Amino acid sequence: MCHALAMRRTYVVMMVAAALVVPPFAAAEGGSANSNTTSAYLRFAVMRSMEQPHLFRRAVQVVDRYAVRLGQECPRVLAAEPGTLGAPASSTKREISEEVADVIAGVAEHVEFRADIQFAHLVESLHWSSSVLSRLTRALAAQEVSLARLHLPNLCDDLRAWVASGYQTVPTSTTRFLHERSEIARAAALAGGFGGDEFEVQQHISDLLRPYEDDTAQSLARALKRRERGVDRTLAISVLSAIARTVNVLKA
Repeated sequence: MCHALAMRRTYVVMMVAAALVVPPFAAAEGGSANSNTTSAYLRFAVMRSMEQPHLFRRAVQVVDRYAVRLGQECPRVLAAEPGTLGAPASSTKREISEEVADVIAGVAEHVEFRADIQFAHLVESLHWSSSVLSRLTRALAAQEVSLARLHLPNLCDDLRAWVASGYQTVPTSTTRFLHERSEIARAAALAGGFGGDEFEVQQHISDLLRPYEDDTAQSLARALKRRERGVDRTLAISVLSAIARTVNVLKA
């Protein structure tokens, strides 16, 4: 989950407003229309990738501020959490761990809420002759919006309730939150007709775009890959560090 938080947005969020540069005939059927739509998609992807360091720095700042808040409201709430080295985690431990990771991810996701909504609206106007490609891009964009809109539970309240139960029972708010996130992923999978994790879906979209790439689009795709290779490691490390600092507030 930590790795997912750092990497999941590198592809999708970069392409907000791609439709703004799509020629009027791009919605029509045919090879040239597909190529123009693909070039527009990738052109903005490259432009957006240039903003990624700034966007991720903002996300790290927001997560760090959230860590300060947790430190004020429920410092070291999990400090006395029992654990047996090598023993499998209990079901409630797994649920709580998932909630902690997902809530922190949600805090970061909210940074790009407006961009997600804009992208989802604009991607609706993008059309390829491949219905699969159109459906996948829309479903993935809609999933981003749903995740950003998801109400985050009060993590301190949930953790205190779990501790008060003797680490035996998670509160209903934890169960509800995890269920809602799961339903968002399931709905996106059904709408897009895909299985597997988000990285696999993104790779599948890239594969579907490739036949529509003319010389311009191929050049843009190469530029995008170069930028992604250059920033992904740094972004992942910065977000992972912010998550570690936040978790440390709860345990140390």
